[in-house]
Amino acid sequence: TDCRRIYCCEPSGISPQAFLTFAREAKAYVPVTETGLQVDMNGDFISVHALRNGEGAFSLPHTCRVVNLKSGADEPVRSGALNLRLSAGETCWFRLRP
Repeated sequence: TDCRRIYCCEPSGISPQAFLTFAREAKAYVPVTETGLQVDMNGDFISVHALRNGEGAFSLPHTCRVVNLKSGADEPVRSGALNLRLSAGETCWFRLRP
């Protein structure tokens, strides 16, 4: 099988932008287009923590309803993406529903 290996000889030697580029080139699921968000997720839960101010589209892994766990409200989803506008230090939790 074809594979790509990346060797990094020191801890934290790959920048977030380089990691994002490698993931895209490998055709991995990449929910955001820019660095600056810490994303933790599983099949039905997303935690997004903003490392800096910004906004952008968060591409969802599949067609679903997105519930904001803080407000309990459904978030608008357009073209398979959730639009986020976050301030540095802000964390949001979302539940994905079929």
